[in-house]
Amino acid sequence: MASIYPTAIDGNAQLPIAVDKVTNINAVLVNDLRSAIINIETTLGINPQGDETTVADRLDILESGGGGTGDVEGPASSTDNALVRFDGITGKLIKDSSVTLSDLGELSLVSIIATGDIDLSGSTSLIIPQGASPSSTDEGSLAWDTDNDILVMGTGGAQISFISDNTAAGGDLSGTFPNPTVTDLTIASEVHGSILYRGSSGWVQLSPGSSGQYLKTNGVSADPQWETVSVASGDVVGPSSATDNAIARFDSTTGKLIKNSSVVVDDSGNVQFINDSGIEFGNSTSSIKGSSAGGGDINIVSVDDIIVKGDDLIIQDSSASTYVTFDGSTQRLGIGTSTPAEALDVVGNIEVSQIIELGDGQASAVSAVGKGRVRYNNATQKFQVSENGNAYIDWSQSLPQGYINACNVFASGTTVSITAGACKDSTNTVDLVIPSGLTITPSVFGANGRDAVSLVNGQYAVFIIATAGGTMAGLISTSDTSPTLPSGYVYKRMVGHFLYNSGVQTSYQVGYGRDRTTRYGVLYSQTSSAISGGATHGWSGYIPFNANQVSMNIDFFANAAPASTVTLQFQFDNSVWTGFPAFLTNNCLSRSFPSCTIDITPGGGRNFYISRVGGSGGTFTFITHMYGYRESV
Repeated sequence: MASIYPTAIDGNAQLPIAVDKVTNINAVLVNDLRSAIINIETTLGINPQGDETTVADRLDILESGGGGTGDVEGPASSTDNALVRFDGITGKLIKDSSVTLSDLGELSLVSIIATGDIDLSGSTSLIIPQGASPSSTDEGSLAWDTDNDILVMGTGGAQISFISDNTAAGGDLSGTFPNPTVTDLTIASEVHGSILYRGSSGWVQLSPGSSGQYLKTNGVSADPQWETVSVASGDVVGPSSATDNAIARFDSTTGKLIKNSSVVVDDSGNVQFINDSGIEFGNSTSSIKGSSAGGGDINIVSVDDIIVKGDDLIIQDSSASTYVTFDGSTQRLGIGTSTPAEALDVVGNIEVSQIIELGDGQASAVSAVGKGRVRYNNATQKFQVSENGNAYIDWSQSLPQGYINACNVFASGTTVSITAGACKDSTNTVDLVIPSGLTITPSVFGANGRDAVSLVNGQYAVFIIATAGGTMAGLISTSDTSPTLPSGYVYKRMVGHFLYNSGVQTSYQVGYGRDRTTRYGVLYSQTSSAISGGATHGWSGYIPFNANQVSMNIDFFANAAPASTVTLQFQFDNSVWTGFPAFLTNNCLSRSFPSCTIDITPGGGRNFYISRVGGSGGTFTFITHMYGYRESV
């Protein structure tokens, strides 16, 4: 084609249709030309890109064979850059699509329906629709909510949101996901008094019921509901309000009215009386009985007073034997008797673990015959007794002068003990009573120890000492009469002796009066050999000054026979021993006096002598054994 069509014909504008009113040119011819141009544009496209920008250029292409000779027939029109699809199954027809592929390789489509995996590995990204508050609810649709920065998915009628871990919660929640804390649950159209419960498919708000209704559950797989209390159609009318668990009472005598009470029975069967209420019985046979299944006990528990009003209170066993009786008319309490004769009348023994204190008893009533009474007279500050119906006399607890009972001394190991007992002090003024004994440790300085700073070997006196307030202790001293008392102690009484020789020497004191005997745990001995005249054995370290008798053994034997008769004489403290006469010996090789008891004078030098009287020549050995003494304390 040599002719060139104007380039202005290229464009989107539709060519006008000629009508018969056109002059010089037949309208049919013009319209045929229009149809031909439209067919060209349909084939080559409107506003083509590239070198063929004019109709003429495109006609040249068609003229040179650009129309093709294939056997596949295309659509009448198509979408620019759209992917081509087969139309039917013949393979000879194609049609347009809504999927486009740009010159940059970008594929645009409405949706993807995949029957397998979509691999987006590497640097490839999947870009989904995004926008402020996307509203699509199509099932499976995805979108990015740019307002809240969350992923939303359609469920076919609603949306669900996906929130990442550590995302800060808001609104009714605090903290972060996946475990936020509910701070104030906000429910749509919430009402004060409504209840939230779990329905069959979600949480449901139950609106408040009417006043007086209660919430009724209907079991599993059923919704709760408000229920109105059914009012029975009985003919008894109750009060407008009541105390929970209280026992109901008839109000008047009609039998149709009931009222509240102050007696409450809890779920465990305990009965509680509130305010001033109580139990009243109308006849003598009325009673409260404990259930035998519960042991038969009735427990009365009160946080305040328990008040019993009536003439008598009687406690009996199951056989009606009286155990305790309180006579309200006389205000007397009897134990073991139903007719108490005194304010407290006890049939049987009374055991008291603490103290019985008697007030000022000025009552003149004496005891009955065969009985006795004790009272305290505040005027004379003395206890008084009435015996066998006789008048009251003073009952003095004072011990006799010089009195001592028990308080025996035992020395062993590292301590000295004083047994329980009682005695008068050294001035015969104060009674010293030891209820459970005392223990003295000689290595300790002070009360229950020694009175001197140093502890030396020798004989020690043992004392009971006391304060003015009655505190008792033990003390040892080298002085038999004037020990140094610890601070606060003013009374003393010497009760015995013991021997200390590099330790406490074992000794035992027996006797309950003032005269008592001490036995040593070992036998102490002295020996004088080859005596031609006399010998002295001193025992002052073993026999206390107040001793009035010693217990010893005496042995002697001749080393060489005397030339003539010799008279031997025993003496104690230079006094001839009167308890055993002098004896004569002539060619006597030995003589023994076992277990001799010798009376001595207290306060002497406590020396034992043997002397030779007359005769000449010969020598002998003299042995004494000391194993105890008797003293007066």
